[in-house]
Amino acid sequence: MAYGQQGRLGERIDPRLMQADFSGYANAGMIQGQALAGIGEDIGGIIKQRGEQEKFIKKSEKLAQDIADLIPELAPQANAALAALNDPDASRRDRLAMAESIKDTMQVGILGLEQKREQEMLDLKRQSMMAKAGSGGMNPASIRATLDLMAASGYGEQAESLANSLKTAATPEEAAA
Repeated sequence: MAYGQQGRLGERIDPRLMQADFSGYANAGMIQGQALAGIGEDIGGIIKQRGEQEKFIKKSEKLAQDIADLIPELAPQANAALAALNDPDASRRDRLAMAESIKDTMQVGILGLEQKREQEMLDLKRQSMMAKAGSGGMNPASIRATLDLMAASGYGEQAESLANSLKTAATPEEAAA
């Protein structure tokens, strides 16, 4: 090439066929097609991600509603979470953050309730032991009320076990009463 790296006029023409080489245009079209396919794939991924996020938000709403219905002690927290999820002024990012925090918040609330019930159970056992030892405070009516409270709190098996223990430990006078 006498004129540097540049091609000369007519160099791309195949003199045998008298046709011009349009491969550059074909390659450009292929590159443009690949770029458009990549953009379409990215948009499709974003739409799919958005759909999954919406499903997650709906699932979190259902969880909060179920907790509010099933556990009255956690209803105020669950209703506040529902209000935040359904806030029309909240951005999508805020709604996603709230949805992610609902499960953790409700688990903390449930753990708190479990600890409260365990503490009530310990208090009931302490009262029962005091009654067995004769150190006062409990009469048969209050023991029955305590056992009923335990059964209503979801500790039916423990209440039954405690009642059986009290029957075996009762003196003949207490058993007759």
